[in-house]
Amino acid sequence: MVRVNRTSTDHERPPLSHWGAHKSLACELKCMEKKLEVLAPSKEALTAPAKDPESILRFAIEHGASVETIERIMAVRRELKAEQAKAEFDMAMASFQSKCPVIIKSKAGAKNYYRYAPLDDIVQQVRGLIKEHGFSYKITTDIDTGWVKAVCTVTHAAGHSETSEFKVPIDSKENAMSDPQRYAGAMTFAKRYAVCNSFGILTADEDTDAAAKPKPAGPSTVASAPSVKDLARELWKLLEPVRGKEMNWNAANQFLWDEGIIDDTEAAPDFTADRFKLVITKTKAKLDARKS
Repeated sequence: MVRVNRTSTDHERPPLSHWGAHKSLACELKCMEKKLEVLAPSKEALTAPAKDPESILRFAIEHGASVETIERIMAVRRELKAEQAKAEFDMAMASFQSKCPVIIKSKAGAKNYYRYAPLDDIVQQVRGLIKEHGFSYKITTDIDTGWVKAVCTVTHAAGHSETSEFKVPIDSKENAMSDPQRYAGAMTFAKRYAVCNSFGILTADEDTDAAAKPKPAGPSTVASAPSVKDLARELWKLLEPVRGKEMNWNAANQFLWDEGIIDDTEAAPDFTADRFKLVITKTKAKLDARKS
């Protein structure tokens, strides 16, 4: 039988700092191997551990490592597994986004000012890709005075998860709707944006111009009208003083709602080209008024 002699210093050793833990752990395992080589009847009786955390942990337990050593090994093991899960999540998300189609906005909003893609249409088109890439998701909601918040948590099969939230005000101007209907409408709105933000899903208007108007032969001398994407960029840049450094439309939409530029039931960038032009005009007027 192979025995390992422990000295009293194994239990009296002061705790190590976080930065030196990994180095100390490697040294302790190396010392353990040397002790085992001295006490072992033959080299064939010992098998050096593999370098993965599971094998190192098993090796330490089988050869009587101290409790402190095993705890440090388990901490390293947790960190490595978390890093691996995050890397697999990122790779799967990149693959998902490369295959995910742009969702066409098929439904008209209030007064035909804008179009949007209903949440059930979005889920129907991406459900297969979500499953294919090992993702699952859940949506939770929270209702505060005058506000609804939706939180979408995306979890990958490897164990890593990330959340995205979207908060919208309750539409208090819609007199034709009851309070439960207004809350339900705001909740659906928030859920849709939370899901799209979590997976990086893009929506766009259907391109009917190209089919209806074939391009004439020869060079064109007429400047083409700005596309919805161009108008979205223009509005995004215009709102820079009020949206700060946020890389999403949350702060921008909050300004547009607060200033009465858009209704509580709509949000950028889900506008038609005509609606974008009107919003840009109103936004310029509001920002110019602030400067004067």
